[in-house]
Amino acid sequence: MAQSHLKIEDLIVDESFQRWLDNKASASEEKHWIAWLQDDRDNSMLYRQAKELWQTAQFRSVPAPNIEKELAKLRKRLHADPASRATVLKFPSLKLFWNYKQKTSKRGIRYAAIAATIALIIVTWNIFHSGNQLTEIAQTNYGEHKSISLADGSTIRLNANTVLKGSTSPAHYQFVLKGEACFQVVPASNRRFTVKTVDGKIHVVGTKFVVHSRGDGTKAVVEEGVVQVEVFESSDDLIELKNGNIINFHKGQINGAPRKTNVLVHTSWASDNLVFDETSFEEIVQRIEETFAVEIVVKDESLLQEKVSGSIENSDLRIIIEALAKALQVKYTQTGNTIVLESKLEK
Repeated sequence: MAQSHLKIEDLIVDESFQRWLDNKASASEEKHWIAWLQDDRDNSMLYRQAKELWQTAQFRSVPAPNIEKELAKLRKRLHADPASRATVLKFPSLKLFWNYKQKTSKRGIRYAAIAATIALIIVTWNIFHSGNQLTEIAQTNYGEHKSISLADGSTIRLNANTVLKGSTSPAHYQFVLKGEACFQVVPASNRRFTVKTVDGKIHVVGTKFVVHSRGDGTKAVVEEGVVQVEVFESSDDLIELKNGNIINFHKGQINGAPRKTNVLVHTSWASDNLVFDETSFEEIVQRIEETFAVEIVVKDESLLQEKVSGSIENSDLRIIIEALAKALQVKYTQTGNTIVLESKLEK
């Protein structure tokens, strides 16, 4: 079995891996690294990152670097404080390089020099990202879903018209959500996992839950496990939300206590279905408009109070509208992005 769970700094200082990137590996080495590549889907991303760094560091004349001198220059540029210097000196890639340098031959000095260059790049990246800056992780368009796999095995499924930002470290995964997403979080006692919206923050240990936030408040629904909800600008303590419960809150205000709900109504979109359970047509209209960037005009406003139950595929707007029109016994017309529902048909 090929090596797995390697880090990028482990790969960069591995002489066999370097030869493979340089198309100079032996047959057995090539077989080993191809097996490693196929062993875990995360290895493909790791390989691409390592290859990009390797190609960036290629140059014709590569003198052996003075590690202490390069680190001193790096610290001076970054104005590093003592804590930052400790982080640099403890970074495992540099320890590996020092050990590697002692046993490398003249023939391997080019690989060692490039590895050291990349090690410094990685150190710099870690210093600048140690402040947990939030970067955009993924964005979906109208009518689009997207899945994300995290390093710890957790997964995130984004609904349409959603933006997810975040940062991850071994101790804390934190995300900022605008839109809707389904989170399935692997339990980890030594790692915090939080999801923030404009209205508050959800603290997670290990669970599956959905967060919906589109500017008119935030909704959290727990399918498995327990989360804690922190409402911004509120004097209330953290609110515990157990499996099968839902809570709606707005900045500074909680709209009632947690209550039981049919979880599938709120999570089924993640499996490309829509489930309704005595769901008001008004709520359904809002969800369709958010998902598909259309305007729905309901001529008979009494229809908005109608209750709908059942399920339907979530990928085709036309199928959804036709099914709803049939269930409500109304006709509809569509012009561009505007859908007009006529009055209820006479029986």
